[in-house]
Amino acid sequence: MATNRTYACGRGLLKLLLVITSCVAFVCMIVADDKTTFKSDEYKRRYSFFLFAHIAGAASSLVIYLVFLCNVDGSIGSRKCWSFLVFLISLAAAVVYIVASALLTERAKDEFESGLYKLLESWKTMADLRVTAVVTKEAR
Repeated sequence: MATNRTYACGRGLLKLLLVITSCVAFVCMIVADDKTTFKSDEYKRRYSFFLFAHIAGAASSLVIYLVFLCNVDGSIGSRKCWSFLVFLISLAAAVVYIVASALLTERAKDEFESGLYKLLESWKTMADLRVTAVVTKEAR
């Protein structure tokens, strides 16, 4: 099986950068989960949605990267079809990332307004990690 080296050195690097930034934001949010909130916490669904967005985005980017890297895009469908599919996936991912980031931005705002992050250094660290995860995701 031949590999597409021009894709690996061009657009493929952008796909890998997308996966890396998604993983950084994912790790920041995993570390920021303080495990002290109850299961019925209003923010748990937002947290889960944010993690789902990262997993789905990284997985779809890796699949697209491998399809184009291995040159199987021509045998599975036409180039025009794949270009349209990649566009739709990217558009859907952008909308999901913006919504997930906006939902968690509200949580960060609530934490800031409550002033809890000023009480303990560990709470400040968790709040900082949440903000870092949201900013990393929005930068994509």
